[in-house]
Amino acid sequence: MSSNRQIWIGAIGLLVLVAAMARLFIWPGYQEASAIRRELNVLKAKMNSLHDANLQVQKLSQEVTAMRAEVARRYKSIPPAPDIEELIRKLSLPVDNVSVMDQAFSTGSPEDVNLGAASELRAMPVKVEMSATFESIFALIRAAESMEQLMRVSSVKVICKRDEKTSDTLPMLNASVGLEAIYDPPAGEGEGK
Repeated sequence: MSSNRQIWIGAIGLLVLVAAMARLFIWPGYQEASAIRRELNVLKAKMNSLHDANLQVQKLSQEVTAMRAEVARRYKSIPPAPDIEELIRKLSLPVDNVSVMDQAFSTGSPEDVNLGAASELRAMPVKVEMSATFESIFALIRAAESMEQLMRVSSVKVICKRDEKTSDTLPMLNASVGLEAIYDPPAGEGEGK
């Protein structure tokens, strides 16, 4: 055999050997690497979707916190019993003989709350009789409406009597303000109405 032919046979043999080695060792590694790349892309997509979901959960959490704050700000609580002493303490204005001449509180008997449908809620009527300036009467009504507990202003009656002697000062008004302290008695307590 000629030496060129031996080189060609050796080259072809080497090429066949390299192809066989590639088929046995490199090709499975390449397929495995391709499968890992595909899996990596799937995992990256899942991570991105998890990141997006995490951002969405954070956004929803912030919205829930904001809504809870809004509920606490806008809506009043309804206690299981009216704490009349505390209500009177919060609504009392100082009798200073300038803006408030006299102030008296009285309560009635608990009543059903009429909501247009069956309700377990009850109302404790509280009546405030006072001789005061308009600003003081209005401050009492505003204090009742801004309490954390649900309060309803059921009536307001104001009478103004001017004296010729006091025409240069603020007129004293005689007011009767009817309030209702709304409460939700525990089951069984509100029976026997």
